[in-house]
Amino acid sequence: MEDGRAIPFVRTRLFGQMFLQFAIQGAYAPVLGRYLETLGLTPTQQGFVLLAGCVAPVILPLIAGQSVDRWFPGQKVLSVCYFLTGGLLIAAGTVRDCTPLIWLSFLVAMFFVPTMALANALSFHHLADARRDFPIVRVGGTLGYIGAGWLLTAWMKAMQAYGVDRSLGDSLYLAGLIAFVNAFYCLTLPDTPPKRDAAEKFALGKVLAMLKDPSFAVLSVLSFVMMIFASFYYFKTSNFMPTVGVPDEWISTVMSVGQVFEIGMMFLLAWLYRRLGAKGIITLGLVCWLARFTIFAMYPQRGPVVAAQILHGACFAFALAATMIYVDRICTPDVRGSMQSFLGWVMGLGTLLGAWVSSAVQDAYTVGKVANWPRIWTVPAVGMAVVLVVFVVAFRARDTEEKAAGS
Repeated sequence: MEDGRAIPFVRTRLFGQMFLQFAIQGAYAPVLGRYLETLGLTPTQQGFVLLAGCVAPVILPLIAGQSVDRWFPGQKVLSVCYFLTGGLLIAAGTVRDCTPLIWLSFLVAMFFVPTMALANALSFHHLADARRDFPIVRVGGTLGYIGAGWLLTAWMKAMQAYGVDRSLGDSLYLAGLIAFVNAFYCLTLPDTPPKRDAAEKFALGKVLAMLKDPSFAVLSVLSFVMMIFASFYYFKTSNFMPTVGVPDEWISTVMSVGQVFEIGMMFLLAWLYRRLGAKGIITLGLVCWLARFTIFAMYPQRGPVVAAQILHGACFAFALAATMIYVDRICTPDVRGSMQSFLGWVMGLGTLLGAWVSSAVQDAYTVGKVANWPRIWTVPAVGMAVVLVVFVVAFRARDTEEKAAGS
């Protein structure tokens, strides 16, 4: 691990990259399901568009991880990916039919999804103490996600005030512009050269060999299953919000409540990780996922639903970010990109299946055009409960955590 102090303002620069990284996602992801619905797409057609966005990441992240570990500088790979993502997102904002949206969803995901793992790996490469510093850097992503959602809401409210009718498709234009900015910004980041002279030329092979460890294998399988059910939140909440009285123009802002609290949770992550260890902190995150889905299922009214968004901070920080830190701690530095990409690939497979499952469940519990949301949300609630129980029973952390106070 490089000494982050050797590079001027390294944490600030990585913070800025994370801000832009998640601003792209925050601009369009919270409202994508609702936008597809406003285009007149059926739940099944929406599922195909979302599914296409999950197919591409099944292969490319593994190649992207190998490329930054062995072939090309990480910051340049990120720049190229963001530039292509920007053009494709803007193109997606111009179309209204299902088939071209499916193809554009596939292409956007092909180049954008790998950047999430690669941005993590780049940060881990340059931070002196990733367990201490990564949560702070990752807060930049949270702020970017929030800021983009609020900017979209402000834009749409301003257009309404001037009598201009704009659609949620503007979210794609906004995301595309941010992606272009990030493409240029990445070229200013510290050089992150590949390890071309590493003894193991196939970095992914070294990561896959770690699956012989039962602990890592269990975590990989459960990460896949967890994302199947987490996908219900990411893909269906924007469809759910209008049914509890949240107007379209406020969906992004209401969903960003979770990101606001995520900031505090990310600052707490390093402290809690030291005291609870990997297993304790990830367990806490899974409990929060279960609690949120349970609230959605049992209390489908605006007050409880908006309040439940508070749990998103703990859901992300303790279940997902903690997993990213854990796998970085148990891998060797020369396969850092491939490890993060492998984790992204596993979660991407879960998201792929989750896109189909969530739409199929919505179809199954929809009569006419009225969805039975309590029953829909019961499915991921039960699923997360199963994941939680299996994780507690079967997972054994093997990083060298010192849980004593003051460690």
